[in-house]
Amino acid sequence: MYNRVDNYELAYSYSNIIYEDPGSITEKCHSSFNRIEALIGLNHDQVDVEIHNSLAVCKEADEPLFSWLITSLQMEFLVKNKQFLKAISIYEDALEQSQISDYVTVKTRIYHQATLAYIGIADYVSAEKLAKQIVKGSKDVLLSMPVQSSYYSLYQISKARGELKEALNYFEAYSQALAAYQNDRADRLLAYNLAVGQIELKNQRIALLDKDNEVLALQRDLYEQEARQNRLLVLILAAVLLLASVLAYRGMTGRYRFKKIAEYDQLTGISNRYHFNKQARLALQYCEQNAKPVAVILFDLDHFKQINDAHGHAAGDWALQAVVKTCRNFMRNNDVFGRIGGEEFAVLLPGCQIDKAALLAEICRDAIASIDCSDSGFDFVLTASFGVSGSDTSGHVLKQLLGDADNAMYQAKAAGRNRVMAFSN
Repeated sequence: MYNRVDNYELAYSYSNIIYEDPGSITEKCHSSFNRIEALIGLNHDQVDVEIHNSLAVCKEADEPLFSWLITSLQMEFLVKNKQFLKAISIYEDALEQSQISDYVTVKTRIYHQATLAYIGIADYVSAEKLAKQIVKGSKDVLLSMPVQSSYYSLYQISKARGELKEALNYFEAYSQALAAYQNDRADRLLAYNLAVGQIELKNQRIALLDKDNEVLALQRDLYEQEARQNRLLVLILAAVLLLASVLAYRGMTGRYRFKKIAEYDQLTGISNRYHFNKQARLALQYCEQNAKPVAVILFDLDHFKQINDAHGHAAGDWALQAVVKTCRNFMRNNDVFGRIGGEEFAVLLPGCQIDKAALLAEICRDAIASIDCSDSGFDFVLTASFGVSGSDTSGHVLKQLLGDADNAMYQAKAAGRNRVMAFSN
């Protein structure tokens, strides 16, 4: 967990306790993965030695899955230090042994690092092949950093080759198409005006040859005409480029703005009810297909209406923002956090059992109760009541999970508020 929030010192400290005094060789192997990941995050100068030792431990424990996870970290370390050929050598050795794990996540991690290594040595053909395998093999997996990086790698490769259609499919879409259209239009205008200027200049020079007695006057006119043409060309080019830039910028920012308005709560910056439901259903589908647990936390601020009535809506808005900012600190990147009502919030936790979710809810409850509200300009106390449900009792249907969590939350309110209740049959 600490590695997920970039707290590598604590991650190393706890994993090292197990590593140095394990209950079994298997526990030592499992702890070594988190330990190596923390060492890489800390830029430790003995990472390569520790990786070698950990691989030996996992081999002795007969844990091929963790061996491949550590191998992916080894490749990540090599790529990070621009040792691309060594990373590729590890990947190719694995291919020759036909032993890359069948777990999608592990395979994706290894393929991702191999892709970056191939890009590092400018072997775009191999990089493209691996990136496409990652994308193709991850259709049923929520987007992760390797998948996103693979899409970006494919975009870079396609763009570098001049394959605009492929590049547009992967990344640029409407805004890039609009920019291409405006650039093409600017090129046509520029070519036209250059041709007109060249023809006019040529005719003037022919006229000069026919009129020897007007050479000086015609030369002066020619210089003036050239200056006017140059100014005109500069103005036209600047206007076209400015127009193209403005339209492209408006297209990109408008698309982002509309997406943000449609999917995110404008006050707190987290998912609104529509976006929360959409992301939660995707996460539930993934967890159900892969037989993974899932939990839901539902919480509501206690006596929130009294805060609005006593101190005004500005204080209420401050309270909502402070609660979201506080709770966000304890959530993982793949957790789905949304505001689904006025002062009501929901969190969906993929891969999490109900007891762990209840512990997280208790941490958030305590953190909310500890918020210093004096920054709002008023003196009041924030508390919240939490309800927790899990797939073990409520299944993988969002409506049922939310309903059971809601029942538990109202039990918490009935029991005196400012507490956590877990749903059970």
